[in-house]
Amino acid sequence: MPSDVEWIYSLVAEIAGLIQSLGADEAPIHGDANCSNVALNRKDNSALLLDFDWASKADPLQDVGSALLEFGLTEYQGREVFELFWGSFEEGLYCRARLYAAAEAVRGALLGVWLDRVDPGMQEYSKFADWMFLRARVALSAYVTDDHLRRVK
Repeated sequence: MPSDVEWIYSLVAEIAGLIQSLGADEAPIHGDANCSNVALNRKDNSALLLDFDWASKADPLQDVGSALLEFGLTEYQGREVFELFWGSFEEGLYCRARLYAAAEAVRGALLGVWLDRVDPGMQEYSKFADWMFLRARVALSAYVTDDHLRRVK
């Protein structure tokens, strides 16, 4: 585990507590809406989600957060991706999805750490964990994350 894992955990716990305090409607979600689970139709550029192993009933903004982690690297891109996935733009909901994106990076990192422990001969899991911890650090330390925490709905 990285040396700053306590800092990462504390921020994710803060995000979780804030979102739980706000409440959310639950709906069926994919649960793992990352780029490896998206197929694009060449004819009309529509997207299809594949691999529903992590499907559950939860806040649908979790899936939007996964998409933001993959496709909305900058704040500008994130706003476009949010509107594309959600169908309209609302600042508070966008902020919630952005916070889910940071938590998703941590989840991915922890999954990579666990898989590396289960199968230590594969460097891919270790590299994936390192990459996702880096993405989590970037998301959690971004100046806009404080704005997202203040404006989340």
